[in-house]
Amino acid sequence: VSPHNLVRHLAMDFDIGFSKVSVCADAAAAMFPSEPRTATITARVEAENAGAVLVALMDAELVVDATAALSTERDLSASAHAARTASVFLSPSGRSSVLLLEDRGRQLRLLELEAQYYRAILNAPWGATHLAAEGVVRPGATCRDVSFVLSPERVQVHAAILSEQLRLSVVNDAARISIWTLEADGGVTHLRLPVAEGREHRSIEWTIGWDTELRSRLRRARAEQLPQETGGVLLGIIDTALKRIQIVDLVCAPVDSTGSEA
Repeated sequence: VSPHNLVRHLAMDFDIGFSKVSVCADAAAAMFPSEPRTATITARVEAENAGAVLVALMDAELVVDATAALSTERDLSASAHAARTASVFLSPSGRSSVLLLEDRGRQLRLLELEAQYYRAILNAPWGATHLAAEGVVRPGATCRDVSFVLSPERVQVHAAILSEQLRLSVVNDAARISIWTLEADGGVTHLRLPVAEGREHRSIEWTIGWDTELRSRLRRARAEQLPQETGGVLLGIIDTALKRIQIVDLVCAPVDSTGSEA
């Protein structure tokens, strides 16, 4: 636990320097004293899924990533464990929270849902302010380095929403992408994004992923120009550790681009 973690964590000032895992286990034991104490594993998920971490993933019915690290979400996404996996996180300002939940059969993994979430940010009006921060502090080389000024009130509201909605969502088999945003008057706006089916192609040691909505967008862009064709730009995620390229969206050719039938 680092000092800048306290605003978004149940840890208190006197927990600084202790493992987040043990702090959470102590809190759970205090809230539910009649239940067996929660088992703790202090290890990184991405450390080659070694030892106890791998055993825990294989035995789990549900895995929830609440870290601040993109690498953790993506390693869980690529892992061969069978447990349905979710990722929950806040926007930088704390005004919005996000739930990415795989389907029960894990046909759509977290990385694919992440890409569809990014496409919505790029194309929807609310996306212009979704990732804005209201004040930046640099603690230095921890928790992805950049930390944000954040109201603990927002953290608690979103923690309650995510906890309840995750619990209710796992009853259904389908994948889910949901965003909750706090309004100035205290209300909460919920946006549930449509989820498209995933597709992928393996080439040598790399995997290229996309989804059916992106395919439809590409086909529409092509049909509008035929028989004259020219190039555009694909936007996506390149993960060299996983050797995967996940295509997020397309940018059509600029208006002054010259197309031809050749």
